[in-house]
Amino acid sequence: MAAKDKDGSYIVIEPGTHTMRFGRSEYFQLPTKIATQIAQIQSEPPLSVAGAELASKRPAVDNVVSPLSKGRVSDWDKLEELMKYILVKELGVRRSTNETPALVCIPLSWSTVDVERLVQIMFETLNVPGLFIAEAPMMALFGCGLVTGLVIDIGYETTDVAAVVDSFIYRPSAQTLAIGGKHIHNHLRNLLQNDPTFMASLNAASLTLDDELVKTLMESGVCRLFNAKERTMPPLISALKRADWEYRGAQLSLGPERYQAFEFLLTGGVSVVPGLQERFENEMNGYLAASETSHEFQAKEVKYAKIPEKVEQMRPYLGSVITARSDYNEMGPSVYRYK
Repeated sequence: MAAKDKDGSYIVIEPGTHTMRFGRSEYFQLPTKIATQIAQIQSEPPLSVAGAELASKRPAVDNVVSPLSKGRVSDWDKLEELMKYILVKELGVRRSTNETPALVCIPLSWSTVDVERLVQIMFETLNVPGLFIAEAPMMALFGCGLVTGLVIDIGYETTDVAAVVDSFIYRPSAQTLAIGGKHIHNHLRNLLQNDPTFMASLNAASLTLDDELVKTLMESGVCRLFNAKERTMPPLISALKRADWEYRGAQLSLGPERYQAFEFLLTGGVSVVPGLQERFENEMNGYLAASETSHEFQAKEVKYAKIPEKVEQMRPYLGSVITARSDYNEMGPSVYRYK
């Protein structure tokens, strides 16, 4: 039995180690993002805070908990509180009269026990009328309009690699690597710290090398990967000119670290790094089929998926496979296995 909201919309939630992304399906071109953290304020009754509300109360609040670590749930009670906060405070849904189904996109590394616990929270705590659990590799392929492919999903602390054949994840192929955007962030920070010219310009502006500065630099477009031609032109690093980067009204001098930061992991830590797509396609050329008439399971091209595309591609498919509350009442948390 399918469950659908009156206006045809769905709540979409994607839990991540560093960031929770969520929104309603019709507005998911610009999803809301908050840190995967929650804290409790001592009051009667106790009050849970997250997102901008939590940021505004720091540093007074010191019992901040991150319920996910390396892609897995480390504290289910806190994740339940965070999901409840997102539903009620951020999306404005009343749990007692919730009529909006939910789609939850989960990491590849979650076990069957993890998914059943999530299903229980969604139906019993959040009172959703219908639920669809989607694994990230499948969502990425659906976002590209495909049902078969090799998916590389780069997260904050881990990178998941999995083969999907006809909408089914081939489990023996799945790999979770303990490297992700966090490690590139730390690598860039170390490179900047070891650049005396950069540190001199930073000190002159009375600024500190904190996480916010490194994050802003990573997302600024100043950092990029060498393309294939540039990598064959040694000694390239020594020939690079320094560049000025404006941060909080100050001009900071950047050296070769803006190119070196992403070299130790080909796919970078974030998909917005300039030069990533060109570089990745060049590296993969030796593995892609030269002819369209090659074996059907041989890789032919590289595609990139974004969350908005994932959701829009899934919309026609959801109505027929979403698990209704009546199904859950009859079969319990294991019901997701049969949908």
